[in-house]
Amino acid sequence: MSNFFRAQIEANKLVQYSLLAEWRRAGKAPDHAPINLAGKIRPELDQVQTALIAELAETSSVRASVSCDTDVAKAVGNYVSAHKNSFSSLKTIALDRAMAAACTP
Repeated sequence: MSNFFRAQIEANKLVQYSLLAEWRRAGKAPDHAPINLAGKIRPELDQVQTALIAELAETSSVRASVSCDTDVAKAVGNYVSAHKNSFSSLKTIALDRAMAAACTP
């Protein structure tokens, strides 16, 4: 399970570094009101983490299957195709990276 969360962190870093580089090239970050990390973001992240852990437990047999890597890659491809209007190359790469460790050896 730690490999899965490590992959999530790496995918998030990929997006963050890319956005920071875009903002530097533009000379500024997007204009928006500051977001409260402790009051808004952290509680949402805690809910996502709880849901991910539950989902990982429920899908352990699927994630242990021989075809898991192929199945995950196809599922990501199908998801991206279905949401192609909202998926940039960066988001696609990040999703691939985030799901790379979903399967168990």
